[in-house]
Amino acid sequence: MENKNENQINENNSETLENTDNMFDENTAVLKSIYSQDDEQNRKKSRKIFGIILIIILAISLAVVGYIIYDRNNATEEKESGVNVSLKDDFYESINYETLKNAKIPSDSGVWSKAYDATKAIEKITNELTDEILEDPNYKNENIDAILELYTDYEGRNKRGISELQPYLDMVDNAKTIEEFNDVLMTLNEDLGVNPLISYAATTDLYDSKKTVLMFEQITLSGNVFEVFTNSKYSTYVPYIEKLMKKIFEVIGYSEEKTSESIKQIEEFAKLIQSKSINRGEVRDNFEIYNKYTFDEINNEIKKLPIKRLLSELKVDKEEFYIVTDMNHYKAVDDYYTVDNLGVIKEFTKLTIISAYLEFTTEDNIKFILDFNNQLQGTSISMEEFEEDRLYSFKQYYILDEIEKRYEAKYFTADDKKKVADLVEEVKAYYEEVIKNCDWLSESTKEEALKKLSQMKVKIGYQESEENDDDEYELVPKSKGGTLISNVIGENRFNFKNFYKNFEKEASETIFSTLEVNAFYDPQNNSINFLAGFKELYANETDYYKLLGYFGFVIGHEISHAFDSTGSKFDENGKVRDWWTAEDKENYEILTKKIEEYYSKYEYMGYKVDGKKTLPENIADLAAMKAMISIAESKGATNDDYKKLFEAYADLWAEKSNKEYAEYLSINDTHSPSKIRVNAVLSSTDKFYEVYDIKETDKMYVPKEERVGLW
Repeated sequence: MENKNENQINENNSETLENTDNMFDENTAVLKSIYSQDDEQNRKKSRKIFGIILIIILAISLAVVGYIIYDRNNATEEKESGVNVSLKDDFYESINYETLKNAKIPSDSGVWSKAYDATKAIEKITNELTDEILEDPNYKNENIDAILELYTDYEGRNKRGISELQPYLDMVDNAKTIEEFNDVLMTLNEDLGVNPLISYAATTDLYDSKKTVLMFEQITLSGNVFEVFTNSKYSTYVPYIEKLMKKIFEVIGYSEEKTSESIKQIEEFAKLIQSKSINRGEVRDNFEIYNKYTFDEINNEIKKLPIKRLLSELKVDKEEFYIVTDMNHYKAVDDYYTVDNLGVIKEFTKLTIISAYLEFTTEDNIKFILDFNNQLQGTSISMEEFEEDRLYSFKQYYILDEIEKRYEAKYFTADDKKKVADLVEEVKAYYEEVIKNCDWLSESTKEEALKKLSQMKVKIGYQESEENDDDEYELVPKSKGGTLISNVIGENRFNFKNFYKNFEKEASETIFSTLEVNAFYDPQNNSINFLAGFKELYANETDYYKLLGYFGFVIGHEISHAFDSTGSKFDENGKVRDWWTAEDKENYEILTKKIEEYYSKYEYMGYKVDGKKTLPENIADLAAMKAMISIAESKGATNDDYKKLFEAYADLWAEKSNKEYAEYLSINDTHSPSKIRVNAVLSSTDKFYEVYDIKETDKMYVPKEERVGLW
């Protein structure tokens, strides 16, 4: 249930584990990758200034059009939410009537939700804590002072424009042969962190969370932009890509005629490569694309691209294996990589360079980016708001640990943690009984499942980072001749030089910012993780049964992921191991097929729910509600208590969006729409019928034989 921000440059972790849940991402993210449902890099507390700058300004990249975008100027009339209907006909709309009636889609997002409000509350508190820390006369951080001065030096930035990038553009133009262009590719990688023809990054081995591997992903401009040109469901985004490309070539200095020709060539290149590639938007299980290749096997397949040289320069050419998510994709790029096609490749490369650095340049370019994104997102963020957000982000990057500690001390106390921990244990006890009494699991599978449950780690709130701050690039301030771009280049060179030193370190568990409105299950570490920021969704609530509907449900949802179609591939130690019998798998398929068919009957704002795509999340929702009812029953709950639980659950998912956003979610999100998450779950919950006296004549009614659930 991660609260997702914008994607970082390393997108090969974007779908690392499908069931590292994103329950609230559809509510809080303004921009989303076309294919990314889980971006583990987003959640890491990176200590690299280039990394944080990229997060902050990634809207400059063509990735922006690979995200959820809609043009409010052409938008369909916003759906009227909060219809005053009987709860027996539409529980979600009835319970949330006043909330949805009064809710307004905010100026900086395409959707309002409870999670949006919680995230904004966290942002306000975080900014206050930042000011508190930095106003201390005894606190001094030279990096903060330096980066703020470099970023706000608009006079210098306006004067320099793209002059610091011009040598690299000239280098691209001057290459005459494949060998010469290979030299260019290596320089761009080391200096600019730009990889137009080879996309790679270090990542955690899917089969061993203690091992780091090098993964090669499809090339792109961040976000799967290539797929936009070949997949009809993304066709409305093509004009936006072309608009941004036009701006970039204008910045380079191209004429209108040359710009049009370059855009046409790049689109044809993208279509050709994507025609021979996997459509990442259709990949739902990372095991499908986790393909191991040895050094020799890669070099036997790829003849011209300088992968062998890259691995050698990175000092990782002796690894046991590497991951190539789509070898046919790389073979297509390699086939295209000829002298005859070098002109098109050069245009693509220059586009890649400028798209990654545009916001480091002039104030006018920043304004273009802001206006462009406002149009794409349907937002109305002002330049002042934009800049304030960026400057706070720079400050917070360097003092994140201190902010998190202060936040927890003040807003997520030991009592809060104990409340969560106690409920986690209650939910685990419920699952223990469910597994023991499950009539479709064999005894051997039950034994393995119980072992996994008993050894599940529980992490609540702040987790200490193990990263060593002594091994960091030191910014060169303006007073010593530093600029924003020169420091990014310096950071890239520093990281390239130290790549192997960092790569060879034993992989460790990912550390997440406790300030996120988020909770998730991590199958590679068999852990349930509850972040402090989640409390903002139920702050000041003391009623036990309402809390079951708020964070109790989320805990149950996350624990169930340990036993879903992906989580069940991992054992109690987070290792990939098949511990299900063939008969149990068959029984599982029969039950889950019913759930798939059940959800596929629902639709929202004219869009059908994809029961297959949303299956793991629907299984988790159904299981979590059953867990909450069982726990409430053990406490002697009355009908009024159950009503508190059900109504809090509906309130948790209150959301208001426009049709364009709903369309995006129908295509890309692995969760059912919020309204369906409420109504479909309750319509398959027997206790709901009893508490509200639901009859066959009510629209919430589903015949008992058609109600679904796994556990």
